Amino acid sequence: MPRTHYETLGVGRHASTEEISAAYRKRAKELHPDMPGGDAEKFKRVNEAYSVLRDSYKRSMYDLQTELQAQSATLRQPASNSEVWINVLASVALLATGIFFWERGGDKPGASYNGYLVALGWVFVLYGIGLFVDRKQKFSNPFTVAKRVIIYVLLAVVGLVIRLSAIAALLLALVGLAAISSWIFSRVF
Repeated sequence: MPRTHYETLGVGRHASTEEISAAYRKRAKELHPDMPGGDAEKFKRVNEAYSVLRDSYKRSMYDLQTELQAQSATLRQPASNSEVWINVLASVALLATGIFFWERGGDKPGASYNGYLVALGWVFVLYGIGLFVDRKQKFSNPFTVAKRVIIYVLLAVVGLVIRLSAIAALLLALVGLAAISSWIFSRVF
């Protein structure tokens, strides 16, 4: 089964519009459902491929999409065992470096506060956490890791807020139940 529209029509990626039209006419004659040996599903795929490849805008968008899919497939390859350990060690080193910067920039008695070092410490710690969480993946772009770290931190904050609000709601319900029961107890006895 062809994977791309180019393979469906049997043309190369750099084929001209005339070559695409000729290949479409040939494949449409072969696969038309009214012809002997025709296949309706394959004919639909040929029509779809032709409708995309004949329009220059749709074709450029399709080429960009297939290129991005191919790149993302290579970016998310599983790491080997040695690469996993390298990622773990790198994340530990980043965490230690972040804590070091926190110590140097923190507000200690007799020392001046340096917000830049504390912020740099946060960057190292968050990057180390992100690298550890995705340690089984190969990374080629540090911005991808940074984006994942931000998402992980936001998810953790949202989860914490939900848990705290659930606990607060439970406590509020218990306090309300205790208040109602004491009011009933005071009325009855």
